Amino acid sequence: MEHDARPDLDHACRTHDAPMGGIRTDGGAIARRQLTERGLSDGEIRALIRGGRLSLLRRGWYQTPGADPEVVAALRAGGVLSCVSALGRHGIWVPPGYTDSHIRASEHGRRVSGPRFCSPYGDLPAPVRAVDPILPALACAARCLPGDEFVAVCDSVLNTRPHWELADLEPTVAGAPARVRSLLDRVDGRADSGTESLTRVRLRAKRVKLRIQVTIPDVGRVDVLIGRSLIVECDSRRHHLGDGYQRDRDRDRAARLRGYHPIRLTWADVMYRWDVVEKEILALMRRGLHRTTTLDDF
Repeated sequence: MEHDARPDLDHACRTHDAPMGGIRTDGGAIARRQLTERGLSDGEIRALIRGGRLSLLRRGWYQTPGADPEVVAALRAGGVLSCVSALGRHGIWVPPGYTDSHIRASEHGRRVSGPRFCSPYGDLPAPVRAVDPILPALACAARCLPGDEFVAVCDSVLNTRPHWELADLEPTVAGAPARVRSLLDRVDGRADSGTESLTRVRLRAKRVKLRIQVTIPDVGRVDVLIGRSLIVECDSRRHHLGDGYQRDRDRDRAARLRGYHPIRLTWADVMYRWDVVEKEILALMRRGLHRTTTLDDF
């Protein structure tokens, strides 16, 4: 990738923007700096206010009619949406349970008590968008999330932004301790889901040798293959219905006919019952189900 094509920590992502007279907003909120950079004069901004198309939120920030309440609340709290709150808006997988708004303090912002304020390990440019772009948000997530969840989020970034490389994520942990920087060594953008990422990271932490996204004849591509023959499929949060549900069962039967041992994990298994699931997988390995001979061994 050419150097000038790399995203940087001040990159303005257009995801989840709403247009305002040809100028993009984030959930209906916009900084004065963005308006002036697009060539609007003080008089034109005042005209937009008089016409009801803009109203002042706080110093340097405006909202349009019908602006997203969460974005507005973050600005009024003295910051911008960041961390997992911003990442989810950019289509990045984020773990469940983070229901409160995650906010990064903005320039000239005066924090109010109550909301959760996130910060990176190093320095970031002052926010210029009401919803942080991916990399500033990821820099905050590096400090906010447990290691396995941070790796899963990084997987999702690379999976959904295939023109990005692992090196593009390095600035987000530049000021972090070595244990956090080393998490990038575990990132793999081939993972198709957050549950697959978490399964891979957690099993490898137990020194389980596995491969992901392995293609098996008559079966197709499987999420995780442990050893030669133990398949672990990780369902997403969406419930499999109709053809998808039947197709999964057909694949499982085809795998058994070839000598594999498929197990299927639900979203809840990975997110809320991992301690039980991990014990079961390790018990199957102790029985040698990952070492059995398959048709593909011949």
